[in-house]
Amino acid sequence: MGSFRNRSESSRTALVIAPDRSAFQTVCTSFRERKAVDEASTLDVAIELLRARHYDFLFIDLGILKSRTRGNGYKTALQPLWLAAPDVEIIVMSPPETIREAVMAVKAGASNYLTYPLDPDEVKYVADSIYESIVMQSEFAYLRDKFWEGDSLELVQTRSPAMKQV
Repeated sequence: MGSFRNRSESSRTALVIAPDRSAFQTVCTSFRERKAVDEASTLDVAIELLRARHYDFLFIDLGILKSRTRGNGYKTALQPLWLAAPDVEIIVMSPPETIREAVMAVKAGASNYLTYPLDPDEVKYVADSIYESIVMQSEFAYLRDKFWEGDSLELVQTRSPAMKQV
């Protein structure tokens, strides 16, 4: 989560795994710099790229993800991606007729989903909303930690030396 905090919109990076090159081109259109988006032909190539370079987002075709489920569900299919890049935000791309499957992938831990044909504005909106959510979570965690470090001592008052240590 910390990697998002200081990253401007133009420096965000993405990796796209899709059988159709148009998905890659649409994601490129949504990001300010074309060089910020890489393409992988297979899941194995994507995992190697995730290990070699930091990506903020991974756009993956539902069919490619589904080919790795082996009946064990999407959480099992997502595990190798998280092992390669624990901070990557996974966005599943799906045809409209398999939207229920895309929702299942999100319930298993993917950040969000998009339906084909991809719309550049929708891609940008989903990426921006994920980014904003992560920044808010990060800020909340920071403020919560700060509260428990100092402000909470003023709220909790006791005369017991043992409780003061706690």
